[in-house]
Amino acid sequence: MSTDYDPFKPKESREDAERRAFIAQEQQAEDIRWLMASPNGRRLMWSWLEFTGVRRTAMTGNSTTFFNLGVQNVGLMLEANIMRHAPEQWLLMVNEARAPKG
Repeated sequence: MSTDYDPFKPKESREDAERRAFIAQEQQAEDIRWLMASPNGRRLMWSWLEFTGVRRTAMTGNSTTFFNLGVQNVGLMLEANIMRHAPEQWLLMVNEARAPKG
């Protein structure tokens, strides 16, 4: 687990830094659950996942591959957070995205 602890900065103890990191992780988990709880949030997340190309190859045969891999990595992080904090909403999001529009 990575923290912002700096051994040369005596103002904050390691325990304080770890507590702040834990609180930040818990807040992020709650934010993901909140976002995935509404159709608007699921639609927004789906658009981000599509944009990042988590379900398509990043390979282009040239240096654009490196950019694509970076963007795809963001999408994989988003997807992992959904699966970790709101897995029950994943299938609902997919079904909503695939439903006929109109």
